[in-house]
Amino acid sequence: MKKKRRERLEKFKPDRNMCECVQQQFKEVGDALEVERVSQMTEQLGLFKENLEEFAKKYRKEIAKSPEFRTQFQKMCAQIGVDPLACKHSPLILKGG
Repeated sequence: MKKKRRERLEKFKPDRNMCECVQQQFKEVGDALEVERVSQMTEQLGLFKENLEEFAKKYRKEIAKSPEFRTQFQKMCAQIGVDPLACKHSPLILKGG
């Protein structure tokens, strides 16, 4: 009984070239997905940075007045790699500075 089962399984055993071809196809699809995801994430991060700058402009006075709010704003900026002092409209730069 085991012999017949083994014989049937061997008939359906894929050849090595077929396996390598399928593996290559999976790799190509995976690489393409990775490129697409990185592109999407880069685009989203850029949009978020733009919105963060707009937020800083809109709430400049509140950020400058409140040390707690300013600290939270700075932490949020640091977590995504935005330097709030680099922006010419930064609420963290004093007027006249």
